[in-house]
Amino acid sequence: MLPDDPRVRGHPVALPSQAMGDDSAERDRASGREVPDLAINGQGLVALATALLGAGAALRFRARGSSMEPFILDGDVLTVEPATIAAVRVGDVILHKLGPGAPVAHRVLKKICKAGACFALARGDAQRAHLDRVASADLLGRIVLAEREGKGLLSCWVAGRPSPGS
Repeated sequence: MLPDDPRVRGHPVALPSQAMGDDSAERDRASGREVPDLAINGQGLVALATALLGAGAALRFRARGSSMEPFILDGDVLTVEPATIAAVRVGDVILHKLGPGAPVAHRVLKKICKAGACFALARGDAQRAHLDRVASADLLGRIVLAEREGKGLLSCWVAGRPSPGS
């Protein structure tokens, strides 16, 4: 199914061959062979991200929603790498669970460590009120690249730098 297919609209789309660090999708595209996206819901993305990132692999998926506008737009492709709460920094964009089966990519605004336990406070760039409290168990990984129309966006905005307009 293609990402614009109405059956897929509103669901994250995982790109599994690239997620596994396999360049076969690029070879297939270069040869003219169509490589379909895999449409999965939020729970499926959480399960896939948990398995791949937990094994040390990266994951690429198509973002859905508007909470990170103007930096990340609906349909941009995000690359996520494994990360720990201890390793994330203020300014990083992280993929985390927000409730059961609801993955979100939001920017870390603050990191708090108390009695040996750390958590992050994050929210979307387009949001002004709500902060997500992200515990270690809720962190899936860190966004290291955002792509729009096949071109990488400024990665400094993803990896620990302020968002555009900040």
